[in-house]
Amino acid sequence: MPPDLHVRSYDRPGELTVTLTELHPASLYSSRRGRILFVDDEEIICETYCGMLLLLGHEVSMRISSVEALEAFKAEPDEFDLVITDQAMPHLTGLDLADHLKKIRPNISIILCTGYSELITPQTAVDFGIDKILIKPVGIWQMREVVDSALG
Repeated sequence: MPPDLHVRSYDRPGELTVTLTELHPASLYSSRRGRILFVDDEEIICETYCGMLLLLGHEVSMRISSVEALEAFKAEPDEFDLVITDQAMPHLTGLDLADHLKKIRPNISIILCTGYSELITPQTAVDFGIDKILIKPVGIWQMREVVDSALG
């Protein structure tokens, strides 16, 4: 169990056991903090994962359009330490977005966050400049570990 995670269970006769967990925010903070561009065409995914990233102590810029994300990056490429992008998006896939971003700023770290792991081979990821892959659904501890690693 992660540090500062407290679990309390309550048993009531004839009812289900209720378990409450409490996580102290200080235990969540990433060891490295970054400015992250998060891209996914599904707003609920953006809100959920951006919320995680904020809890981890990062600054987050959210885009629900890969084309808008590319424009934001072109306008201020040095404003981001890391890009996290979905793969399956209209107009510009995550791999295509990564390819464009690496041409603008070759040293930008990119995490591909996808639910379709069987479509992305390790060689494909390397070819498009992907540094890490996250497979959806992603929990906060996994997000923390991969983001910290990508931020170096």
